[in-house]
Amino acid sequence: MKVAKILAVGGGSGGHVTPVVAVFRELQKTGDHELRFWCDKKFGASARGIFAKFEDNIPVELIIAGKLRRYHGKSISSPSTTINITTKSARRI
Repeated sequence: MKVAKILAVGGGSGGHVTPVVAVFRELQKTGDHELRFWCDKKFGASARGIFAKFEDNIPVELIIAGKLRRYHGKSISSPSTTINITTKSARRI
């Protein structure tokens, strides 16, 4: 049977992490899945702490992320740079 690889990405605060923990717990009941959680390195300690309270066997991996902010239609960060960093991180899976 093929193992489903499931990646969730969140900010790292309790509001983003606890729903992922709940979904992952249910997925673990339904079959064999490879579960991973990514969050920005700024919130890594918080996300790992929350996961440790509920599910300590799911890896929390840190990536370099950030908000793509746009002010009055002008981007102050390069989307191509953001996409390139994310693509490099995704190749690790």
